[in-house]
Amino acid sequence: MQASSGELMIGLGVFLRRRCRRLRHFDGSEVTSWLRSVDRALLDHAWQDAPFISPANVVFVYLLARDAVDPDIVFQPRVTSQVTCLTRMRTMMTTGALVTS
Repeated sequence: MQASSGELMIGLGVFLRRRCRRLRHFDGSEVTSWLRSVDRALLDHAWQDAPFISPANVVFVYLLARDAVDPDIVFQPRVTSQVTCLTRMRTMMTTGALVTS
């Protein structure tokens, strides 16, 4: 099975929308803009050499979000901060800035 980064980001948005049912005005399509803005910011600040968004990285962020995002969240900025934080953490892991043991 193959999917583009865009398709996977849409899937991540659908997952988060279903996971965070208590958020009334949450649109899962916003996830794509969150990830793209983090990617752009990291490139602009020279914290990464190449774009972060790839199918493998989006799947990895999904795996992190699956365990980290609380289904009882009622405040959308909290979901936004969790997803963008997971994205930054993944970027740091791939660039060697975050060493895990």
